[in-house]
Amino acid sequence: MPYVIKSALGRDSISKEFDPSLSIDEDRAIAAGCLAEGQSSPRVLRVRDPNNIPDIIGWSTGPWIVSPQIRDELARLEDRHEFLDIDILKKNGSPSLRHYFLILTTQSLEAIVYNETEFTDGFGVTGAEASYYTLKDPGKCVLNAKIIAGHHLWRGVGKMFYQYFCSDELGDFILKNKLRGWRLRHCDLT
Repeated sequence: MPYVIKSALGRDSISKEFDPSLSIDEDRAIAAGCLAEGQSSPRVLRVRDPNNIPDIIGWSTGPWIVSPQIRDELARLEDRHEFLDIDILKKNGSPSLRHYFLILTTQSLEAIVYNETEFTDGFGVTGAEASYYTLKDPGKCVLNAKIIAGHHLWRGVGKMFYQYFCSDELGDFILKNKLRGWRLRHCDLT
């Protein structure tokens, strides 16, 4: 079964910032899976605690910055994503700690079966609208199997654009290898 992706909590939620800082337009473009017009790729991510860097770093709405191990597995599963090199540095300017990859995820799928999916204020479109399209956590999420077939990392569409999902192959790989940074919750299929 595929997974809905939630941001890390606790020790996997780390203080981070791009260097140089991104403008609002640049930040929005990267979260949408692209670079803003004239924007160069961010090359540095600064972290406060270099001893606690999870395999997946990100914000609740993306973008995601991943270790080489995850980049390699996702690239093996599908070639729909662009990966940009990112060096992880300590906030005080120390030499590079690790080399990661920023994923530009442009793949959006209309796969949520609304009438069977639980949002914070109920099921269906009515529940989705009342809860500003926020999935209940924990709660039931149902996806259309035909739509997601052959896809391994995607986001929703419309008001669900900032909700990410992954295939069972990618999610199982992350869980099996005890890779840190995402909370994964199974979705049902119809």
